[in-house]
Amino acid sequence: MAAEPGGMPAVSVVGGSYPADTEITVTVYSKRGSVLAQASILVQKDPEIPPPAAYARLNPTVSSVSIDPNSIVTVFDAVYSTYVTVTTTSQVTDLYYALVDKGDPNVPTAQALIRQDPGGLPSMTVSFGHATVTGGKTTLQINSFGADRHYWLYVVGTLPGGQTATGVAKAEIDTLQQNVFQLLEVIDMSGGTGRWKFGLSHAPTNAQGTVYYLITDNPFASMVADPVNDLVDFATGQRDASTAPVTILAKGYGPWNGTHDSVDAGQGVPGDNVSVVLEYRGVRLLVEGMFK
Repeated sequence: MAAEPGGMPAVSVVGGSYPADTEITVTVYSKRGSVLAQASILVQKDPEIPPPAAYARLNPTVSSVSIDPNSIVTVFDAVYSTYVTVTTTSQVTDLYYALVDKGDPNVPTAQALIRQDPGGLPSMTVSFGHATVTGGKTTLQINSFGADRHYWLYVVGTLPGGQTATGVAKAEIDTLQQNVFQLLEVIDMSGGTGRWKFGLSHAPTNAQGTVYYLITDNPFASMVADPVNDLVDFATGQRDASTAPVTILAKGYGPWNGTHDSVDAGQGVPGDNVSVVLEYRGVRLLVEGMFK
């Protein structure tokens, strides 16, 4: 700061080198803090200074697990088993889960699920386990003991090193009889028409999925090692009908829309056998019957 010839104070400002155009503002205050003067100068960028490097914004991938509520299906075959599809991101390699009675107010932590220590899980835990991730979707098969029960399912995912990768996902599970998947019987709907027409009795009554069927001269299921999958293979043409242990008179598959639906497999005669697989939410059950 210096005095001009007339006695007024003057401020001299020298700008340095900057990588971009820069504005410098100078403010002169009195001893009492009031502004006496203010001025700005523009300093042009120095062409000899290289521009700053451009850094790409980092977008770290967030690992996650989610449970599709429309994939949940419980079946009864000596014991109650619940099938659940869990969707994961690519980094997740393992899943840990616990099935807890809905009456238990305690929620398991991620670490308690990973440790699989009964002492660290809620006291009303009825089942827990581990599954290796298989692609982006993994199906868990869980023991869900007892009829007409309500549960919470808790699932967490981990990375290859075992460290927690996700938050805890939660879904509601029940074993109410009307919701348990059961394929009860084939209903003969031929009614003396001379056609192979049938319906199905099942629960839930509104279950929608895919139906696969074989019309044969003799019962099919007792003649093969894997009746459900073998039937699907023959019905879809993945296996040649001539290799079947029984004579296949008709076969097919298609969408199924609940107990009001039916299949007309063509012209037939009484006494022929029908074997049917109903696939609901990825789970397949088989039932057999006969046209009268």
